Amino acid sequence: MNALISSQMEALKEFAEGWGRDGPIRFEVYPGQTRPAARDDIIRRPPHILLTNDVMLEYPLIRQAERCAQSSSPCATWPSSA
Repeated sequence: MNALISSQMEALKEFAEGWGRDGPIRFEVYPGQTRPAARDDIIRRPPHILLTNDVMLEYPLIRQAERCAQSSSPCATWPSSA
């Protein structure tokens, strides 16, 4: 599954090559190897496209921090670590 994520990320990078950093569509990778700091960044500022796998997709259902990222309103409290 992670190989598929990697190939899709490369395809998105090629597609967005001319956009620069402030392009109209943001995308991120969210596999199990995602660093905690990068994960927090994704949660605080969700991208338009999130490439992930089935295991990581389950976490928003069981982790409060990821559940907050799905909400349309900010969470009242934010755990320092997920």
